[in-house]
Amino acid sequence: MYNTNLKRAVCVFLICENKFLAVTRKNKESWGLPGGKVDEGESEEQALKREVLEETGLILNDIFPLHVSMCGAGEDGLSFWTTTYFAQIDKETSLRVQEIEKGIVPKWFEFSEFDSELNHFKHYNINVLNAYMNLKN
Repeated sequence: MYNTNLKRAVCVFLICENKFLAVTRKNKESWGLPGGKVDEGESEEQALKREVLEETGLILNDIFPLHVSMCGAGEDGLSFWTTTYFAQIDKETSLRVQEIEKGIVPKWFEFSEFDSELNHFKHYNINVLNAYMNLKN
């Protein structure tokens, strides 16, 4: 269990047909997993579903924790106790491809692009990929 006084964040490693979903970050120069901060009084799952809907237009149902650790510091200089959830969809859905709230654009990437494209919080994301690979085995 983690210290509940720490700031919390959530994100999702969402896959479909050997692709994963990433979104632009506020600087629009890097990509990261969809997600964000957990608001006061909100569960992690509620926060994840809200953030993913805001950033991609997708509604997540079947999710489960994949990786948990400290992640940061981001553009705001803060570190967060972050839970990355795993979700899978069977068919690529159309995403909101235009800029949406917060200036975030979602995009599907091939797994071969993981290391080169998912460069926001790179060390944390490599741990997420390793957790996913362990899940598959």
